Amino acid sequence: MLDLFSFDVPGGGRHRFNLESLFHKYEVNIESHTASLLKKLAGRSSDIKTEIVDLFAAKRLNFIRNPFCIEKVLSSFAGVAGLKPTDADLPATYRRIPAGRKPHQAHLCSELCISDQKYSEWLRLLFMLLAPLGSGQPILYEGVVKDLLENRRTHIATFVGVYDEARCLLSDRRFSQPIPDGAHIAMSFNLCAHAFIDYVITDPTTLLGGRVRPESLTRALASWEQRPMATINVTVRRNDRNMLVRYNRRVIEQCYKRV
Repeated sequence: MLDLFSFDVPGGGRHRFNLESLFHKYEVNIESHTASLLKKLAGRSSDIKTEIVDLFAAKRLNFIRNPFCIEKVLSSFAGVAGLKPTDADLPATYRRIPAGRKPHQAHLCSELCISDQKYSEWLRLLFMLLAPLGSGQPILYEGVVKDLLENRRTHIATFVGVYDEARCLLSDRRFSQPIPDGAHIAMSFNLCAHAFIDYVITDPTTLLGGRVRPESLTRALASWEQRPMATINVTVRRNDRNMLVRYNRRVIEQCYKRV
C-alpha cells in the first residue's frame, strides 16, 4: 500500500512519481480544524464555517483516495478520469500515469479486486481533481466542494455528535452513509474517538415535494435562492446515545473489512 499512489517507479532507484503532495494541502490541518471545531462548539460559538467547510473538503478527500472506495469514486465522478490537462507543462506528467512503471500494480489490483483499467482511471481522476491545471486556473476539486456547499438552491445541514465517554467508530473506508443514496448527498465522518459529524445536502424540491402547496414551494424556493450567501445549519448533540448507535451501526455495516 505504500506505493498505492505511485504512478511511475523508475527502475533501480528509490524515487517515485506520486500524488502525495496533492493530498497534503487539504489533510495537513485536519487535526487543528477538528480541535478548533469541537472547542468552538463547546463554547457555543457560531464562527465555525471555516472548520465545517475545510473539514468537509479533507474528509471527502479521505473517501476519494481510499482504495476500498475506488468503484464508488469512479461512479460518483463519472467522466473526470477521461479529462486531460491542456496546460503545456502538465501533459508529460499526466502521461506517466497510464504509461509509467508500476511494479506494484499487479499485487495491488489483486488485493483490491479491481482491474488494471480501473486502477489507472482512479489515479487519473485523482490527478485531474487535485492538480493545479494551469496558472490562474481553479483546482477542480475545490470547485466541486464550492458547488456543493455554496449552492443556494440546496439545503445543507450538519449534525455533530459529541460524547464524554462513549466511542465513535472509524471505518476503513473513512466514511459511512447515514441515509441511503437518492436525492440527497449524505456522508458521516469520524472526527475523533469521542465525536463524529454528518453532512447532509438536500434538494428542497425533493424534500418538500408533496408536503406543501406547489405555489408555496415555488415562493419559498425563490426566496431561498435570493439569500446573500449559502448557509449551513449545524446541530450539536451531546451524549445522544441513539444518534451514536445509528452512526456506529452504519460504520459497521458499510466498512470494507474493519472498524
